[in-house]
Amino acid sequence: MIFAGKRQYIIELDQAVYTYSSGCLSRISAEEKPGGETWLLTDFTTDTSIPTSRVAIVDTKAKYAPTMINRQLQEEGEFTEPVSVIIHATKKAATERTEVFYTALPVTLLRQYRERIARRQNLQILFPLYGVLLHSIRQMAGRQPLALVFRHKNHADLLIANKTRVYYANRATLYDISAAEVEVQTLWGIVLNDIKTAEREQHISIEKCVICNWFDAPDKPDWSAEQDMAVETPTALVTIDNESRPCSFLPLLEGLTLRASISPALDTITSYCRRLLPMVQIIVLLVALGLLAGGRFLGTATTDLKQEIAADKQKLTKLTDFTLREAPAYRPALALLQRLDILRRSKSFKTVIGDLTTAASPHMTIDQVKVDVQHQLMKIEVHGIINIDFKTAYREYRDLQNRLKNNGYTIVDNTFTTEIDQAQFLLTCTSPMGGDK
Repeated sequence: MIFAGKRQYIIELDQAVYTYSSGCLSRISAEEKPGGETWLLTDFTTDTSIPTSRVAIVDTKAKYAPTMINRQLQEEGEFTEPVSVIIHATKKAATERTEVFYTALPVTLLRQYRERIARRQNLQILFPLYGVLLHSIRQMAGRQPLALVFRHKNHADLLIANKTRVYYANRATLYDISAAEVEVQTLWGIVLNDIKTAEREQHISIEKCVICNWFDAPDKPDWSAEQDMAVETPTALVTIDNESRPCSFLPLLEGLTLRASISPALDTITSYCRRLLPMVQIIVLLVALGLLAGGRFLGTATTDLKQEIAADKQKLTKLTDFTLREAPAYRPALALLQRLDILRRSKSFKTVIGDLTTAASPHMTIDQVKVDVQHQLMKIEVHGIINIDFKTAYREYRDLQNRLKNNGYTIVDNTFTTEIDQAQFLLTCTSPMGGDK
């Protein structure tokens, strides 16, 4: 089947064991082991041990809080054997102070639970009672603190918290199970006094209190005088021994998630995977159907494409079914035209003489000009005489070079010799063929 059945719970409460699924609650013996994956909710209560759940502030960082709490409990003598500390929530109170909500129980007891779960053939996820209450109160509360009371047998478990912080936790106990209504109201009075104490010590105001009950404790508190706090008592029925009984605690389990469990990470991941398996199967089915439909569509498209390719090949065959004529020899003619164009756009001898005459100073006499063309480059050698003193002659020679450079010539070599009243120079420059005239 693609979809799994309803979630199955095993509830250990007040040393009694129940199974719960689909609105039906059944009491079973401790030795019975329901099949399939189960979620085990327990208060860890035994004949010889009662766990402690409370809020405390320790002078250490959060990661060292369990060790510090363990040492405090040992020093206070609450436990006569080594203690395991289950951390439900932490909040940083200062740099080296942490507010911790925890449940403490003997190490041997917690080890027995883990070993028993490990021996099971089917997966079982472990939830402490106060972890479930905290998870429920965070779903119901906002920023304002909320009080949640769980009434069962001769106990009343109180938890005060909002979405981000736990303020108070305590269990009030009525030791005479067959007590009269007056003594039961005394138990409720203890709970109310705890609420008032938490308001006073934590400087908070509790405007709402939600009371949930187990089927064996249907009584309600007489808090009619409390006008500042609204009291909600949800109603719900559960079938047990073929009889409908009021039990408003079980609806809290509908919103329970694996975040409230204390099982190993591997068990939690396995449970998540099993819950996601139906969705994964549906996705795989949809993907398979999509691939099937896509395969048929692509098969049709491929056939059409093959037909188009065959038609294009026929057209290409017709287009290429002729003989190309040999092109006439054009390269010699093109080279001649390029050469003529270069010569047309090159400097003429007249232009070179004009550039030299313009660049020369009145004291210069150019007596020899030699022009040679090599590899589309015009090479010009100029020899001249300057009849003037050395200092002025050299300056006018530098001016000659600068004017030739400005006219597009590149100076590649130059020689300058001088006597007392006369200087001679030999200047070699180039100009590219095909440049501006």
